[in-house]
Amino acid sequence: MTQHFIEDIKIENFKCFESLDIFGFKRVNVFGGKNNVGKTALLEAIELLVKSGEPAFLVVNLFALLKRRQQYIRGGADLDSFLGLFKESYRWFIVKSNYSEISINLDAVFQKDLNLEMDINEDVKSNGVKFRVNKSELIISADRILNRSLPLMLRDRSILNKVPSFYVKSSKLDDGEVATLYGGIVEADKEVFLNESLKLFDNSILSFKAIPTDREAKSKLKLIGREKLVSLSEMGDGISRYVTILCAIWASQNGFLFIDEIENGIHYSNYKKLWELIFMASEQANCQVFVTSHSKECITAFNDVQQERVDDAGRYFELYRSQKKQRIVAAVRDAEQLHYSLTHGATIRGE
Repeated sequence: MTQHFIEDIKIENFKCFESLDIFGFKRVNVFGGKNNVGKTALLEAIELLVKSGEPAFLVVNLFALLKRRQQYIRGGADLDSFLGLFKESYRWFIVKSNYSEISINLDAVFQKDLNLEMDINEDVKSNGVKFRVNKSELIISADRILNRSLPLMLRDRSILNKVPSFYVKSSKLDDGEVATLYGGIVEADKEVFLNESLKLFDNSILSFKAIPTDREAKSKLKLIGREKLVSLSEMGDGISRYVTILCAIWASQNGFLFIDEIENGIHYSNYKKLWELIFMASEQANCQVFVTSHSKECITAFNDVQQERVDDAGRYFELYRSQKKQRIVAAVRDAEQLHYSLTHGATIRGE
């Protein structure tokens, strides 16, 4: 497997996870399981890990996570939402793998943070929040951590060392967001790939276009028999989701892609086509993919595709709450094990 890929992960006290160990990640990884077992939380933990190359990046990415979940208010982050990142009663969490290690501790001792050049007397000590990435640390005053100015102060620094990655939400992206994401396709010179892939999904589509306007680019499609370009939003959620995922792979070239509830908006008859393209494009783009699914049909299509391949590039992980261990754990199933479970009535379903 490519050197930069994650092979394993250990999570302690992040959201619903008290202690979770997963080994054997491949290039395309699917997480299933019932509701409220942490599928989305697992994606978020891995995303924080790969995008946070230094403590300042961890701060910015943490606030971006809260904002994506609409838990970031105008004046800053909501305290309950921030504390919700930690397992109940715990004041720290850690995420580590062969790739990197990050942690946040709410009980650090704060004196004066020279990195932020805050106007605080050196003799004044208070509770602080310690952000740690590998051996580097950044301690920030607890009363400043929820202030909106903090991520803004660090934002420009975070752009300097951004790992190629993209998080596809379970909800639909608007046309402008998709058009912006299309830049990854253009940069990789993969416009032909995208257009040919869209024809597999709907043979009336000739090509995708991103049309610049005064405010933002608009997503348009050229259709057979139509003189004028058609807005992407007119074609339904399935096409938009399909375009988003394909563009996101190339936007994450040599990096990581995260897709939450991949099947949303896509008809079950197109699941296999989608998985075939994900396996092919992620290999070409050297991109590691992490996906959650709520659909047995989608998981079956994933396994059908990985069984047809000879590169052992996919893996399925079932999250469940262990009665014996009294915590959430993950069971890994290779293609043969997953096929047996799917065809013998075992519980393989993200619902």
